[in-house]
Amino acid sequence: RVFDLETTGVNTEEDRIVQFGTATFRNGALLRIEDTLVNPCMPIPMDASNVHGIYDSDVADAPTFGLIGDTVAQTVTQSDEQVLCGYNAISFDVPLLNAEFERHCYSARINPDRVLDPLVWLQYHRRNWPSRRLVVAADRLDCPLVDAHRASADAEATGHIVHRMIEQGLIPDDVEEALEVQ
Repeated sequence: RVFDLETTGVNTEEDRIVQFGTATFRNGALLRIEDTLVNPCMPIPMDASNVHGIYDSDVADAPTFGLIGDTVAQTVTQSDEQVLCGYNAISFDVPLLNAEFERHCYSARINPDRVLDPLVWLQYHRRNWPSRRLVVAADRLDCPLVDAHRASADAEATGHIVHRMIEQGLIPDDVEEALEVQ
């Protein structure tokens, strides 16, 4: 399962989630994508809205994280059968989501050591690229990315990127080996 967040900003301890998206893959095939808008209980800064296109009016009637935290926790629960992936997830999405869990008194936490992050691999294997932003990586690896900065679209593109990198031998196809090397 691949997940992505759209947020009120880039401070992993202070900013809040405004959209939680997932893409579920099996053997490289997309099975399902889902998006959930989240009311962050604070104004969304215009700089953030200009990036993801989500405004205060879009989330005014959306559930707060406190109301959907259980569902999010179940979605990102890591198991031996399910690999959790995210683009720049180790540095951004995991700490921000864990901060939301803590802020709302949920016991769930994501272990960043168990999250496959293709950006980590691109920083090593494609360090000569002038940019490794998701939209650039998707383009360079010939992976679809429609509606960039919609959480489920970014999650879907990330899943395709991971699959392509496995095909190209940039990421080991054995999950445990990939996580260990990462």
